[in-house]
Amino acid sequence: MRKSVLFLSLSCALGYSTAGCGEPPPPPKAPEPTSAKVDMPPPPPPKVEEPAPPPPAPTLAELQAKGLASMFEAMNAHDAKKAAALYTEDGTWKFPGDPDTKGREKIEAALTGLFATFPDMKFGQAYVLTKGDVTVTQFALTGTHKGDMGPIKATNKPVGWQAIEIQWWTPDGHIKEEHAYWDNGTMMSQIGLSPMKAPGIPTLAATAQNVTAKGDDTETKNVGLVKTMYGAMEKKSAADFTGIMTDTSEWSDNTQPVASKGKADAQKFFDRHLKAFPDAKMNVKNSWGFGDFVVSEVTMNGTNTGPLFGKPATKKSVAMDSADLVQMKDGKIVKGWSFGNGMQAVSYTHLTLPTSDLV
Repeated sequence: MRKSVLFLSLSCALGYSTAGCGEPPPPPKAPEPTSAKVDMPPPPPPKVEEPAPPPPAPTLAELQAKGLASMFEAMNAHDAKKAAALYTEDGTWKFPGDPDTKGREKIEAALTGLFATFPDMKFGQAYVLTKGDVTVTQFALTGTHKGDMGPIKATNKPVGWQAIEIQWWTPDGHIKEEHAYWDNGTMMSQIGLSPMKAPGIPTLAATAQNVTAKGDDTETKNVGLVKTMYGAMEKKSAADFTGIMTDTSEWSDNTQPVASKGKADAQKFFDRHLKAFPDAKMNVKNSWGFGDFVVSEVTMNGTNTGPLFGKPATKKSVAMDSADLVQMKDGKIVKGWSFGNGMQAVSYTHLTLPTSDLV
């Protein structure tokens, strides 16, 4: 018995077993939990913000409107470089009776000379008409002749006249060609080099009337009616010439001091014109409809076989360019404006006239 106790004590001390050594055996160890392996999806890539879509490209009409606004801002600021930048590098500026001005650099030089001659010149738009790549601007300008103009010394006299310009635009909003029409003879009268009466100095319009062509049947009809008036010259038909006028129709010729009114005045013009150029041919080079308005570029070709500027016939062939702006209503002319350079006829006929006859 003594040996058994000793053996048991020794076994407990050596750790062979804890059973019977005064402490209960430890519980069995629970198995480690197991779980099925699950493949998790990869995290989503970081969100990338999409760039905002570019704004839509401006339309040609928007570019034209912006360009014309910039043009008249530059003209009134006498910024020749800014104005010339609106033309293409090889842009062309045409004026009746003068050589073409070609290229942006030469256009800038011409404008610089204009501003030097009339340093207080201001411009005001009355009508802006748009159709496709063509715009028509009718405007007036006023100023004082304070600078020399070639051999003509400054007179410090006020000047002003009505004008019209027709522009053709590129898709990127630059003017590739421009046709300008006004009467140099009016300025000559205003600065005292001609005693002949000229139109008065105009009042500049505060705002412009903007008209965009619709391309409808009314515009087409109006263009056809105006062409009938030109054709009446060749037909020598006064009835056709006055047929689209009423007794209240008004026509302003930028070379004349007063407007004509009604059919009676139209008949007088028709008779006077045919006496000077009985073989007159009217070449309508361009004609556009803009709502109630029609704009035409016309070249009159004829032989001066009757009195011209109060002088005997020269027997010379003449080509005179003009642009007409006509307002229509119900197939009749409400008002018309003619723009041309009266001195162009002198360059063709080589008339030796006193200054008073040059307008």
